[in-house]
Amino acid sequence: MELEVDGIAGHLCTVTIAEEWTVRNLKEAIELQSGIPADQQRLVLGYHELQDAQALDLGAGRVTLLRRTPEEVKFLQRLGTCAAERAPTLLRAAPAALRAEREVVLRAVQKSGLALQFAAQELRGDKEVVLAAVSQCGHALQHATEALQSDKDVVVAAARSSEAAWTLLPSQCFAEKDVMLALIGVSGRHLQLADPSLRRDPEVVMAAVRRDVFSLQAAADDLRSQEDFMIEAICEEPMAFLFAAEKLQQDRDFVVRAVKQNMRVLRYVGKLQKDPVVMSAATNSFGSAMHLAWEDEEALAIRAL
Repeated sequence: MELEVDGIAGHLCTVTIAEEWTVRNLKEAIELQSGIPADQQRLVLGYHELQDAQALDLGAGRVTLLRRTPEEVKFLQRLGTCAAERAPTLLRAAPAALRAEREVVLRAVQKSGLALQFAAQELRGDKEVVLAAVSQCGHALQHATEALQSDKDVVVAAARSSEAAWTLLPSQCFAEKDVMLALIGVSGRHLQLADPSLRRDPEVVMAAVRRDVFSLQAAADDLRSQEDFMIEAICEEPMAFLFAAEKLQQDRDFVVRAVKQNMRVLRYVGKLQKDPVVMSAATNSFGSAMHLAWEDEEALAIRAL
């Protein structure tokens, strides 16, 4: 398939492209035909500049080539070879014109999200640039514009990239289910940050349990009193029994049901370990369960906490 390349003065060249090409491959092919170094090329399709790593749109038909200034080329070359932690310093020292150049800033924040703080104001309000920054480093959220600091997509990306990003989130974010699921995906104990309505949401709490069973301590009391929910939690992790409501822990029928689902829960059921009905359920379901009839020291220590 052929793709037409136009310059400022008109048609520049025609390039035969392959299906698996990226934009960078196209730039290298243009360099062969036109002599314009790939690093000096900016390719624009419609109103959008194409990024090197993008897959090439085979239906594009025609792109426009703009040339970078020598200063921009030099900066991008330095950025490409520097350590990630140096990217913010490089951008801070760059001329204002470069700090307002979208692709320059995008490449800088992809290397270190904290470089966002030195971008021009309008780019700190550019959602794509900010998403790239917070995906690399959640702490970059503090350098986004106020509007984007409350944007759900941006907040979720920040939450997923850094365990401590929650310290930068607006308080209303903790009532957003998508945000909390992202935070819990990093650490189950983030459940304690959630709005009370989400701490009784079975989906949210179970996601936390799968990450860290101790997160159940932050679940709403009424949820920890629901037999079906707690059985599901025990199937995930038998230690969840320790965080069930007290009335469930003392309910022999509930314990029998739990044991049938996961024999390891016998370690945590206290006096009911030796209950004939409980042990009968265990041995009928799992013939090898008898050796768990006495708690180990770990379980005793945990229950004492």
